[in-house]
Amino acid sequence: MNGHAENGLVRILVPFKVAGIQQILHFDPPLVTNPTAKCGPRTSLGDMQIYNFTITKHDLGLFEPVTFGIGPLLAVPTSTSTNFGTNNLQAGFAGVILAPRSGGSLVCSGPISTRWEPAPH
Repeated sequence: MNGHAENGLVRILVPFKVAGIQQILHFDPPLVTNPTAKCGPRTSLGDMQIYNFTITKHDLGLFEPVTFGIGPLLAVPTSTSTNFGTNNLQAGFAGVILAPRSGGSLVCSGPISTRWEPAPH
C-alpha cells in the first residue's frame, strides 16, 4: 500500500423525461477505504453526489450523434466519518459529453461546486 485511499462507486442512473426532454438522474454513493488507519484499513461511506443532467444529442459528422448534458450537482454529507467526506452540503453545476469512438464511448464530466455551511448560532 502506498497510503492513498481506495475508492469505489456505485452508479445509479434513473432516466426520465420532462416535457419531452430527456433527463438522467445520477446518484454516486462512494465507498471509501483508508488504508492508513491506526487499527488497519477502514471502509466507510463518503459524501453522496446527485446530478440531474438534461441531455441533448447533436450530429457532428461522426458515425453516431454526440450527447451533451448539463445540470445541477448536489453533494450531500452522507459520510460516516470526517475522514471520508467534507460533512458540508455542496451545490453547483456539472456537465457530461458522451462522444462515440471506435471500440466504445468517451464520457467526461466536471463538477463545479461551492461549499455551504449554516450560519453559527
